[in-house]
Amino acid sequence: MNQAAPPIGRWLLLQLLLVLVISTLFLIKSPVSGVSALTGGLIYLLPQTFFSLKAFSRTGGSPPHALIFGETIKLLLTGALFAAVFAVADTIDAMALLFTFVVMVSSHWLAPLGLRHRSSR
Repeated sequence: MNQAAPPIGRWLLLQLLLVLVISTLFLIKSPVSGVSALTGGLIYLLPQTFFSLKAFSRTGGSPPHALIFGETIKLLLTGALFAAVFAVADTIDAMALLFTFVVMVSSHWLAPLGLRHRSSR
C-alpha cells in the first residue's frame, strides 16, 4: 500500500503565518515585544521544520529510529536556541517570547485534526 506524504509544507506555512500574526499583535505593544514574539515563534518553527522535512521526506514515513533521532535533534536545537536567545539578547519580553512558543506548540497538537480533515476529502 503506497501512502501519500502528508501536506507538511502547507502546515509549516500556516504555522509561519500564525507566528507573523502573533508577532504583529505584540508589535502593537512595543518593538521589543514584537521581536520577542517572533523569536519565540522561530525557536519553535526552525527545529520543527528540520524534523518535519526529515520525518516526512519519504512517502510512507520514516523508520522509528529515524523519528527518534529527529525528535532528539529537534529538542536539542530548541534548547540551544532558547539558551542562545537568553544569553545574547540585551532586551527581551520573556512573556511575549514564551507565549508565542506555547501557542506554537499548542498549534502543533492540532495538526492531526487539520491533516485528517483535509485527507478525508
